[in-house]
Amino acid sequence: MNPCQFKISFAFPCTFRLLFCVLLFFSCVYPVLEVQAGSMDLDRSRILEFKDALNKNDQKRIEILSSRLRKIGGNWPSRLNFVAGRYHLRERSDFQAAVIHLEKAVESYPLLGDHALFLLSEAYAGIDFHDKAIESLERLINGYPKSPLIQDAMILKAKEHLKIYEPHEAILTVEPLLGNSYTPRENLIRFLMIRSMLDLGQSDRAIPYLKNIYIESPDTPESEEALEMLIALGANSFTFDQRLRRANVLRRQKKFERAERIYQALLKKSPKNPILLKALGKSLFGARKYDKAASVFQKTDSAETSFMETRALYRSGKQQEFMTRLRSAEQRYPELKPRFYNLQLVIALDLRRKGRYEEAGAKLVSLLHDYPSKKRQTLWAIGWNHYARRNFKKAAGVFEKLAGGDAANYPREVYWQARSLERVGLPEQSIELLKLLSKKSPHSFYGYLASCMLPEQPVRLSRWIPPPAPDSKNFRRITELRILGMDEEARLDLPGLAGQVNGIGEALYLGYLAVELGDYRRAIRMAAPLARINPFFDHLAYPRGFWELIEETARRERIEPHLVAAIIREESRFDPKAYSRAGAMGLMQLMPKTAQRIESSAQVDLSREDDLFMPEKNIPLGSHYLGRLVRQFEGNLVFAIAAYNGGENAVRRWINRTGDIPMDEFIEEIPYTETRNYVKKVLKSYMEYNRLWGLTPPNLSVILRSGEPRKF
Repeated sequence: MNPCQFKISFAFPCTFRLLFCVLLFFSCVYPVLEVQAGSMDLDRSRILEFKDALNKNDQKRIEILSSRLRKIGGNWPSRLNFVAGRYHLRERSDFQAAVIHLEKAVESYPLLGDHALFLLSEAYAGIDFHDKAIESLERLINGYPKSPLIQDAMILKAKEHLKIYEPHEAILTVEPLLGNSYTPRENLIRFLMIRSMLDLGQSDRAIPYLKNIYIESPDTPESEEALEMLIALGANSFTFDQRLRRANVLRRQKKFERAERIYQALLKKSPKNPILLKALGKSLFGARKYDKAASVFQKTDSAETSFMETRALYRSGKQQEFMTRLRSAEQRYPELKPRFYNLQLVIALDLRRKGRYEEAGAKLVSLLHDYPSKKRQTLWAIGWNHYARRNFKKAAGVFEKLAGGDAANYPREVYWQARSLERVGLPEQSIELLKLLSKKSPHSFYGYLASCMLPEQPVRLSRWIPPPAPDSKNFRRITELRILGMDEEARLDLPGLAGQVNGIGEALYLGYLAVELGDYRRAIRMAAPLARINPFFDHLAYPRGFWELIEETARRERIEPHLVAAIIREESRFDPKAYSRAGAMGLMQLMPKTAQRIESSAQVDLSREDDLFMPEKNIPLGSHYLGRLVRQFEGNLVFAIAAYNGGENAVRRWINRTGDIPMDEFIEEIPYTETRNYVKKVLKSYMEYNRLWGLTPPNLSVILRSGEPRKF
């Protein structure tokens, strides 16, 4: 039985009744929702009309609108003062006019009092009333201690203290904000403290801060500025330990060559330093210079470096040296036995991939005896060794032993038990297991595989109904910000709301707000676990962020938009500022070198690396790269997705090694654990996007075609 037309089946007898009740509930509240949404939309349109009159400086129209809106009552008089004050401050730099309006808003608009005070402090600063600005900020800090503006208020207050030559007060204001990280914001705080210290003539206090910024934030504007200030102070010399710290930071950032140069320079002064040798070995290993890494690790004498030397020898392909060192290390450092299990398992898996099934099986049986705590992991490898050898009866027996013992791996074990039974010639038993899997784990990767092999027609639920706004004071403030068109400020309120939601209804609406405000990462983090028990969280767990841009670029690259969305979801959770430890950047987690290689053919101009944090550049580049991979692998999405994560050359090697096997088997045979899991996650997300947002049922059989895996 080959994978067939993909279907989704809700087969629990009570599920239909549950869904009917939930849909009935939403059909009852939907008219209320329309009234609420309509009211907010009407208020937003009124605010936009008022802003337009301000922008055109149409005094007559401003007076007419103000008079009409004030008559409505409620928050309208306060809203108008707030909007007018904010407009005069931000758009016109008319600080006097801003002060007049914002002073009124501060007194009459407690719902947004913190925002009014912050704006008022900026207006006072604009007319050099620095004492008044500080006073407004202190009112904000003391009167609104839970405001998301607290940190910004303290930073601005410190700047105002510096303007009136109060550096000591500036230090006292921002010092409590300082943590142990070296983000741009924390470095801004450090620079405020440094300037305050220099104003006080305390350069000896400032220099350690400058050195720490230079060491911990390499290749950033802050690091360059810190070095310039150190040179000016005549303090740009660094100790051995400080240089080692900077090299370690570079290594953690995957900048191995630069880290290696520092390590080598330090080794000239301390050639036998074990900490330095260990760090250099790690850098060489990260740069895939395995021979050199092994020789460096050999110069040290510890359990950890012995283990790392063994790994490096294995990666270098020196099998005889590897086995000798492995036996020696296991005897000498018995405490490392659990870590050596993974190396032993890799040996067995490599034997299997080379077709040496007898040797692989013997190795796995010995691991089963030597590492009883790893029994489940070893049994899975034994079962897959039987399956790869086409001994399906034994494979089915092993998978049956495993099934049900571990909830996380249950879908995988049941699926391959079913596939083994099918290959043995027991289709009825296979179908029963697939039915069970599609019921218990319908939206897991293996649940989708199972569903596509079943003959029943799908029952699909894909309608998205925005949830009604709860009648709760928790949401009044964020609603008010949205009415005023202050979506960025509204986003700042989401973290505080997360701890105040009461019940499923409020949680659902909070997720909806996160999506509406573009905080997709928060929506996914909140909705994904709840979607397992409530299907109305599904759409929030799989949002269509940046959808217009995705559709446009996907159409141009001739790939499916939901595939691009699935890649973005798994790569960055739709966070444009995502930055991996390996240096991948932005929504589609592109490496700068890859982006620079394809920017010309993608017709995207990258003036600097940070451009990759811009969705309008990252998505076209990532989609172009993905589209190129799809075409390169003749439309085979499994190969293209694997190449997006693991590299094109690696996928070609795997194809040549495995030959024409079914795609579900190819996925299990991917040697890189990260890439294997990545392919499963992306395919699952792709299926979910199609289930929830697609117009037609997704066809998984096209992706996982058995007969011609290299064609699409």
